[in-house]
Amino acid sequence: MFDLLDNIRNSSMPAENEGFNSKSRYLDLMEKSIAGYDFRDIEKRIDAPIFDFQNIFDSYSRIGMSRLLNVIAFLISNNRISGLYKFWISLMKSVLKDIAAPHDKSGVEFLVLEICTALITGRDFIKRDDYESCIESLAELDPYEKYDSTLKRKTPENLHNFCMYGICAEYLRGYLTGADTEDFILRHWKVQRIKFDTEGRYMDPGCPMVYDITSRYRLVLMLHLGYDGAAAGEMRKILSKSAPGLLYQMSSDYKFPFGGRSNQFNFNEALVASMCEYHASEFYAAGDIKVAGAFKHCAARSIEGLERWMNVLPARHIKNFYPIDSNYGIDSYGTYERYMGTMGTFLSGALMFCNENTGEYQSPNETGGYVYQTGNEFHKIFASCCGYSVEIDKKADAKYDATGLGRVHFTGAPSEIAISMPFSLHPKYLLGKYSNTKGRALGSFWYFNGNKEYLSESDCETETVILYETRESVGFILKYTVAGRGCVSEKYVINKAGISITAECDFGDISYCIPFFLSNGRDSGTISQENGSCSIVLGLWEYRVVWDGLLSAEFCDCLLYNRNGEYKELNIKNKKRQIKIKLSIKGADNEKIKRKT
Repeated sequence: MFDLLDNIRNSSMPAENEGFNSKSRYLDLMEKSIAGYDFRDIEKRIDAPIFDFQNIFDSYSRIGMSRLLNVIAFLISNNRISGLYKFWISLMKSVLKDIAAPHDKSGVEFLVLEICTALITGRDFIKRDDYESCIESLAELDPYEKYDSTLKRKTPENLHNFCMYGICAEYLRGYLTGADTEDFILRHWKVQRIKFDTEGRYMDPGCPMVYDITSRYRLVLMLHLGYDGAAAGEMRKILSKSAPGLLYQMSSDYKFPFGGRSNQFNFNEALVASMCEYHASEFYAAGDIKVAGAFKHCAARSIEGLERWMNVLPARHIKNFYPIDSNYGIDSYGTYERYMGTMGTFLSGALMFCNENTGEYQSPNETGGYVYQTGNEFHKIFASCCGYSVEIDKKADAKYDATGLGRVHFTGAPSEIAISMPFSLHPKYLLGKYSNTKGRALGSFWYFNGNKEYLSESDCETETVILYETRESVGFILKYTVAGRGCVSEKYVINKAGISITAECDFGDISYCIPFFLSNGRDSGTISQENGSCSIVLGLWEYRVVWDGLLSAEFCDCLLYNRNGEYKELNIKNKKRQIKIKLSIKGADNEKIKRKT
């Protein structure tokens, strides 16, 4: 594998993204992130005992309200909204009062972090008496009594991402009140520092991709606001190690990777934008112009992709168009009021870190070609070339994902047209009125003693062999050792023609499974099956799968459901130990489609 940053320096070209107008675009999306909140309803509840941490389905959670405070503070300070000061300060004092009340499980770390950021932002517009009252309340807070994840309440091995929030919250609280919080930070950093892997990724239980980047964002926020304590050096080293991977793991359509809980929410890309703005500013200050520009471009394109979901009424907090009250695709805690505002509050970082002098250069995830692997803890492979990108999970958590090829994206195409995430065997996220009991990705299946078995549901050990990596083509092989069976290998070649997959099995005949998109709750595709191929047209795009026309292919009766929508499962059946499949995505021939229909 080549040096990740040198690859950008040597090959990156100026990006065609003039006039993005970063700060204005961020503020636009922040406004939309809170447009769906019923301020009158919140105002009625301000004086009531509110927002219990656990009771998230009964109106507004405390975490949601603290994030709302943060977003409103940024919008007021940037002259985007007016007339909300009375509401804002009343809600602020209500949440501070609620923090002081006893709670079995408080989550106060989250509240304090958002409140402090809001107060830092709002110092220019908050009335002096109100500001001093808020600071006094924060100064009285004892983190060991109020925070959920501290060494007083839990053993070191049970302190996870909540503790990262607590470390950051304590720095911000000390920043505002003058309290000496360094002892708390260092005691808990000693526990947390060993939970970053060799690439600087944070290993929350199950190693979900989202909770890695949220934890690193806490370090970014502290350092940006001047933290220079004893842990600062280690924090900078972690961010330096992890920065390149942020670009290489993004899809060619600038979507954050699938993998674990809190995935497919639109705050994911908002968080990417903030992290990229931070790294862009750091590399720009160091004179590393092309790398800075690649991060800047990634921030811009990530935000552009969000506008598909935000320029509708109501704006969406997750990547589907099902009714919001259906809770389709969400984690149980990922309600609209909690995670819509989360998108806005994560964009506040992009505003703080943004340097609009930084020009944009092409980002490697868009141009390729490379094969990039995470460490074993995150068990992911990312490959990109000629506008195509894939994400493969080598050893998936069946509660959220499935083993195998779980993402096929093409620059500009709807992310769900092929597949944007797998289908979990035991989904821990909600699927509204639907159910899903199959673990599926694009991948091999076979028959063993008469029973149909899927690679996506199998217990495997894997080996990756990278064949070549050029701007025109990449090739690699995944060798899966399937427990109790044998070896299944899948060879991938990605170039401008698409993605070619050759699968082989050493213990029996091998066939192939491909999910085909049906609906995202609003849009439906047109599926056409012919001898040796099957395609779907969604809007202006066509996704086509081609195989040997002598093979049989049929759709299964049962449907598949993931966070993005509904799919049909196509089985391409084979009586040999090798099968070849080709995938491509391109602009649809609409006249041809009209003639067919």
